[in-house]
Parts: sequence; C-alpha cells; structure tokens
Amino acid sequence: RMYAPPPTSTSKTKSNNESTSSYTQEAPKKKLAPEHDTTQMKINTEKIREARKLKKIREQCKKIWESEEGETITLEDIPYRGMVAGDILDAMLKDCEGEDEIKRKIRDEVRRWHPDKFRQKVGSRLVQSEADVIMEEVKRIAQAIISYAK
Repeated sequence: RMYAPPPTSTSKTKSNNESTSSYTQEAPKKKLAPEHDTTQMKINTEKIREARKLKKIREQCKKIWESEEGETITLEDIPYRGMVAGDILDAMLKDCEGEDEIKRKIRDEVRRWHPDKFRQKVGSRLVQSEADVIMEEVKRIAQAIISYAK
C-alpha cells in the first residue's frame, strides 16, 4: 500500500449569490529564525564556562596554600595547567582594580610561584612520583608571571 497524504484543497461556499470556489490551503510558513538570540546564548554560555574555570582555579589555589600539612598535592591540584601565559595572568588579575592593586598582586604571585619558594613551602606535601612534573608546571606559571612583571 502506498500512503496518500490528505487532500490539500477544500471547497468553500460563499453566501449571498456568490459562486462556489475552490482554493488550496497552504500550510502556515515556519519561521526560519530561532526564537532566541543564539549569539547572546553563546556569550552567556562562555561566561558560565569562564566562571566555572575561575572557581576551579581558586579551589586549587586554596588547596595548595591553605590546606593542612598532611594533605598531599598532586599534578591535578596545580591550577593554570594547560593555560597560556596571557590566560594565566587574566585569571590571576580578574578581580584586581587599579594599577597599584595589580602591581601588588603580581609581586605576591611572583613570590608565591617562584619554584624555590614553592618547594620550600609545599615541597614536603608533593606526591613524590609527580614532583618533577609539578615543579615544571610551577616554573611555567612563574615564568608567565615574571614575563608580565617586566
């Protein structure tokens, strides 16, 4: 059997001595444009992703700098992994306003992420099998900060 679509034409009788006419009813045209602004949706999605990334970075920093002495630090705990220098600095300086605050923050971060200072402060808590890789990441972060500070 073949499927036959329902007929698309109907007859309509007009009143007051008018003749009967047949016409074809067309389906209502669909809107091609979406009901929502996709550009704004993409912008909002990107803002949400950025906020989540910053939150994760802050949690990782808090674990490194404010955690208990017995808590170990793995490579997964190091923030800014996989980020380029500009993105590292953007994340660090996100909440800074004014030139003085930026300078102070950079100075603090240079001291904090300097490989020797880092090893001195948290070296005993590093997972020993990952210590060399962690220190390479710390050096990369420190270089990004120092390059901006110059």
